[in-house]
Amino acid sequence: MKANEEYVNTKQSNHRQGLHRVWNWWTIPVVAMLASPAPGWSQFKPPVRTEITSGGDLEWGATFSGDMLEVYWVADQVSGGGALWDIWGARRESIDAPWEDVDLLDVVNTSRIESSPHLSRDGLTLTFASNGREGGHGGLDLWQTTRASRDDPWQEPANMGPTINTRRNEANATFSTDGLEMIFNGGCTGPCSPSRLRRSTRESLA
Repeated sequence: MKANEEYVNTKQSNHRQGLHRVWNWWTIPVVAMLASPAPGWSQFKPPVRTEITSGGDLEWGATFSGDMLEVYWVADQVSGGGALWDIWGARRESIDAPWEDVDLLDVVNTSRIESSPHLSRDGLTLTFASNGREGGHGGLDLWQTTRASRDDPWQEPANMGPTINTRRNEANATFSTDGLEMIFNGGCTGPCSPSRLRRSTRESLA
């Protein structure tokens, strides 16, 4: 009888240890998963339409200043000669204030295509693509316009030159935080296929 009791006790002990091992095996990752914080993107609220608009049917490619008080974007304006892409801009007094001064960026726009604007963090340099300006190298070229301060007007745009631009299309420039590295797409013709990401660096901003 004593031997049977020892057998039963040993079996029950082994069973409990087995359950303990199973508990550790599958519950720890589950508990850790349940305890993990929600991903950052899940905090976004449902989108609503903004008051930033040109009044056109198609608008895209918004770029903001570092303080989020100025924005530029592209709108597709339909004219008698067909589709026309222009760059628009707007500004506001504070993050909570409404957008004002919504208008075409006349110094940049032509009768053809201006697109893919990129505003520097300090708001003093605007890089964009255009195929409607004299002095281009063919197709869409990258151009830049600058200003001395946020209250000054934008200056006549300058082509970024043959080191960057080719007879094909260059567009969609984006810059590193310090402004010393640029990534853009280039090499496409016509419907933009094939197109490759290209990288260019510089030693200083001067």
